[in-house]
Amino acid sequence: MANLIENELKGFDCPEEVMIFFSAHGMPLAYVEEADDPYKAKMEECVDLIVEELEKTKITNAYTLAY
Repeated sequence: MANLIENELKGFDCPEEVMIFFSAHGMPLAYVEEADDPYKAKMEECVDLIVEELEKTKITNAYTLAY
């Protein structure tokens, strides 16, 4: 994923100004709170790992995760 993002950023005139938008499927809050579903934590961990890989190549764009 980091490689794909890096390649896509190259298509912008000012790639360092592009905000990276991670989008995940939403789920009922009850699943996360009552059933202790790990989905939200796993998505956040995945985004963190992708961002770490990007930073290794000096890509430090702003990013957000939405559900």
